[in-house]
Amino acid sequence: MGVPFIGMMISLLLLVAAPLSAQPRTVTAEGYGTIFGGDTAQARDEAIIDARVRALEQVAGVFVDSRTLIENEILLDVMVRDRTQGLVTSYKVLKEGPTGDGRYRVLIEARIVPEEVKQKLQGLGSDFAMVVMMPETNLGVAQAPPIVENAVITKLVEAGYRVADPDQVLKIRERDRMKALLENDIDAIKNIAFRFLANVLIMGRVQSEPGQIVQGIVSSHARVSLRAVEAETGRILVNRDIAGIRGLDLAQDRAGQKALRAAGDSITEYLLEQLDQHFKRKERSVEVRVRGLGSVEDFQRFRNLLQGLRWVSDVQEKAYDPGESVVTVRYPEKTLYLAGRIGREPGYRIVQFDRTRVVVEVKR
Repeated sequence: MGVPFIGMMISLLLLVAAPLSAQPRTVTAEGYGTIFGGDTAQARDEAIIDARVRALEQVAGVFVDSRTLIENEILLDVMVRDRTQGLVTSYKVLKEGPTGDGRYRVLIEARIVPEEVKQKLQGLGSDFAMVVMMPETNLGVAQAPPIVENAVITKLVEAGYRVADPDQVLKIRERDRMKALLENDIDAIKNIAFRFLANVLIMGRVQSEPGQIVQGIVSSHARVSLRAVEAETGRILVNRDIAGIRGLDLAQDRAGQKALRAAGDSITEYLLEQLDQHFKRKERSVEVRVRGLGSVEDFQRFRNLLQGLRWVSDVQEKAYDPGESVVTVRYPEKTLYLAGRIGREPGYRIVQFDRTRVVVEVKR
């Protein structure tokens, strides 16, 4: 009697001591598939995959900003289809059937381990996704809206980078933001970047100070300290400090704002130059194999598709074959993002991918 009781108590203690995130979570989710040519079996398969993605989104939302999840939906889809079948440890279909509008609906109950989802999501951090945090004061008063931060975000977006919503960034706990900003705490930097599936955190301090008054003309001087850190490695990509940027006006606050605008233009230009050089150095060759191209013209269309994708350069045709054609591209981002972008095209499906190769199949 004593031994089983002790064993039971140890089991209970281990269960209580286990991290909450290591325990499976059960969620319900629905998915839809389109019925083509009366093929309900194919539509059912698509609906189940869609439901698994929706279930995964619910658990992933505990760790990642909801807007970021929406923007990266195709990547979650790729994860479920090809890379991480183990994330959904089990599922059962609760309801299913045609909806009457050409679709097939499935409602599932899925079991998912949050800690495993978190570990997989950490590999989704985009090299071209940025979080910008640059608190700003004008003559000692918080500047709203921030001039330099907005200039940095605008130019990054224009250059093709994805930038986290500043309003969502402000929701991060003040203590965590300060640890990243003031202490360069790598754990805080990683946690903030992870919430937005980003791999670069751009931090800085911005301020303007009063200058002289000459014949009624007021001057102010701006100073900007900026640092760009790669969250994955903690490596500092950009480190820049500019000071003495002057603004002139009849009013002190407007002179400060002009100084801040000039400083924003200067620091942003330097930041973009440095980021461009950094990502150019990261370019590598990725082989893209595509199955089922019916003609040379289809091959050319696929090549043109690749050539038009952002960050893809130097597309080289290697071989055309209806069974499997081969193209190589130069690409600096994680291959997952290349696969996700190709998979977003309606005529193609991702079969598999790794760091240096993507296999694509033409849809029927």
